[in-house]
Amino acid sequence: MDIKNRTFVFTGSLGYLRRKDAESFIESKGGFIQKMVTTKTDYLVVGSHQLNLFEEDKLTRKRIIANKLVEQGIAIEIIGGEEFLNYYHNQMIL
Repeated sequence: MDIKNRTFVFTGSLGYLRRKDAESFIESKGGFIQKMVTTKTDYLVVGSHQLNLFEEDKLTRKRIIANKLVEQGIAIEIIGGEEFLNYYHNQMIL
């Protein structure tokens, strides 16, 4: 995962990692945090409770916006909270 100069948005819970700590981690690696998904978003990190919700009316607003932008050809990578937590954990032990 490339963080430097990339823009991140979080939606849902990350389990043991508080969102504030996740955002601080991204910023410490040279990334940026947005509160809402826009055409400038590079990554949407979707908390684990959202991963199994495929019905459009049950997705978070951020996920709905990201899906629509991706359909329009905007390059937003949607990653699961577990993938982000694994990356975070691996970076913290290096």
